Amino acid sequence: MDAKKFKLVGALGILLAILAYYTLPLFNPRYIPTHDGEYHLVRFMEFSNMIQAGHWFPKWAPTINSGYGLPLFEFHYPFPNYVGTWLHWVNISFVDSVKVSSAMGYIVAMIGCYFWVKEKDTSFHALIATIITASVPYWFLNMYVRGSIGEIWALAWVFWALVCIKKDWRIGISVTTAVLILSHNITAMIFLPLLVLYVLSINKNRMMEIALGIGVAAYFWLPALGEKSYMQGLNTVSYTEHFPDLSELLIPSWGTEYSGTYGGNKMSFQIGILPLLLVMIAMFMMVRQKIKRQQIDRNTILVFMIGLGSIYLMTPGSAYIWQVLTPLQLLQYPWRLLMMMIPVSAVLSMYVIKQMKYTWASIVLAVFAVLFVIGYIRPVTYEPRNDEHYTSRPNFMDGTSSMGNSLSTIWTGWKSVRPHAQAELAGGTILSYETKNYLWKQMEVEATMAGILKEHTLYFPGWTASVDGKITEIDYKTDGAIRIPIEVGKHSIAIEYRDTFIRTIGIWISIISLVIITLGSIIRTYKKKDMLCHPEPPAGGEGSHKKT
Repeated sequence: MDAKKFKLVGALGILLAILAYYTLPLFNPRYIPTHDGEYHLVRFMEFSNMIQAGHWFPKWAPTINSGYGLPLFEFHYPFPNYVGTWLHWVNISFVDSVKVSSAMGYIVAMIGCYFWVKEKDTSFHALIATIITASVPYWFLNMYVRGSIGEIWALAWVFWALVCIKKDWRIGISVTTAVLILSHNITAMIFLPLLVLYVLSINKNRMMEIALGIGVAAYFWLPALGEKSYMQGLNTVSYTEHFPDLSELLIPSWGTEYSGTYGGNKMSFQIGILPLLLVMIAMFMMVRQKIKRQQIDRNTILVFMIGLGSIYLMTPGSAYIWQVLTPLQLLQYPWRLLMMMIPVSAVLSMYVIKQMKYTWASIVLAVFAVLFVIGYIRPVTYEPRNDEHYTSRPNFMDGTSSMGNSLSTIWTGWKSVRPHAQAELAGGTILSYETKNYLWKQMEVEATMAGILKEHTLYFPGWTASVDGKITEIDYKTDGAIRIPIEVGKHSIAIEYRDTFIRTIGIWISIISLVIITLGSIIRTYKKKDMLCHPEPPAGGEGSHKKT
C-alpha cells in the first residue's frame, strides 16, 4: 500500500471510530423516545407492507387511521422508508431499523464531508475538519432528541452532491440531487439553491445535471405540490412561535422537550461552542489576510456570509424578512437553519486549519470538538421495546402518524374509531368481499332496496368505483369515506386506487429524466472509447514532416 492510500485508510479509520462512539447509543436494546421516532416506526411498517404487496413507489398507507388509510406517502419523503424497509428485510426489527437508519445516514454524511473537504495531500486537514463537522450539536439534536431521520439522510446527500459537483461526476450530481429531495423536502428547499450556487461557481455546464435530478424526483414532489390542497394538517406550525432567543443560540444547553415549550428541559437551539469559535477565528483570519492584501477564496467568503445570514434569520429580529419572503415560512421552524452550520463548519474549519502554523493546534480543536459534545450522546431511553409493543397498541397503529393526528383529508378529520367490518350495505347484504394489494377491492352485493354501500376507506383523488363494470360517482363529502349508491338487485362492485393526471405527469417526467441521464452516460462512454481507439492526428496534419 502506497503512502497516499495508507493515509486515506488511516484517516477514515480514525473518523469511523469517532463516529461509532457518537452513534453507540443507537445500537443498544433500549428505545430512545425522540419526537418523531415512533412516527417513523409506523411509517416503516406501512411502507414495507405496500412494497411487499408489489407497490414499489407507495402513495397510500392502508392500515393506519383506524383502518381507513391515508395518502401519507404522497406527502411524506420516501427515501428513509426505503432504508427502513431494506433493514427489516435483512432481519432487523422495525424498532431497530429506526435507530440503525439514523446512524447510517450520519456516517454516510460524514464520509461524504471528508471527501468533499479533502484536497490533494490534505488527509490530515480533512480528518480534523470532518471530526469538527461531525461534532456540531445539531447532529445530536436530530439523532437523540428530534429523531429526524429525513433531515439526517438529506444532509448526507447534500455532502455527496457537493462531492459529485467538485469531482464532476455527472450522473452522481443528478442522483444525489434526486435522493436529497426524496429524503427530506424541506431540507432540499434549503440546500438546492446553495447547490446551484456551488455549480455556478465551479462548472456552469452542470446545471442540466441538477435539473435532471429534480426531474427524477418529480414523481414525488409534483403530486405533493399539486394535491396538497386536498389535505389538512400538512403544516400545523406557525413559524412566529419558534424563533430562538439569541442567548439560546449562543449559550450551550440541552433538553428533550419540544420547540415552543418553556422550562429547563426545552430542546437545545445552540449553534455550538466550536462552530461559534470557528466563525470568530475565521473572521479574524480574513481581516488579517485583507490587511496583508492576500487573496481569500471567494467560496470561503460566501460560506462565511451564509453562516452569518443563517444565524440572523433564526433570531426574532429577522421576523420582517420571513413576512416578506413567504417561501421561508415553509421551513416551519426558523431554528431549522441550524443545519446550515454543519456544512459551514466544514468549510470554515478547513480554512482555519490550513492557516494554522502548528499541527498541534488543529489536533486541539478536534479534541475540544469531541469533549464539548460528550454530554449529548447519553440520550434518555425507554426499557427495551420490540415491534409488538407498537403493533399491539391502537394509539400507534390507529393514528395518522402525525402530531395530534391532525393529518387527514379536507373532507374529514381523524377516524378515531375502527369499523367492525370493512364494508357495510344499508338495505342489503354483502355476499363476498375480496381485497388485493390493498388498492383493489372487489365485492358482490345483493340489495333488497336502494341504498348506500359504505367502504371504510378514506376517499382521496384516485379512488374510482364501478358497479357492474360501469364507473359510478363516489360520495365522499358525507363523512370523508367512500360511499357508492346501489340499486335493488345483485351487483358486482370494484373499487381501485389509480394515478391521477398530475401523478401520471410526475411519473413521466421522472422516466424521461432517467432516460436522458442513461442515454447521456452511454453516449459519453462511447465517445471516450472512440477517442481512445482513434486519437486525433498531431497538429499539422497527416502529411506534415520534419525537414531533414
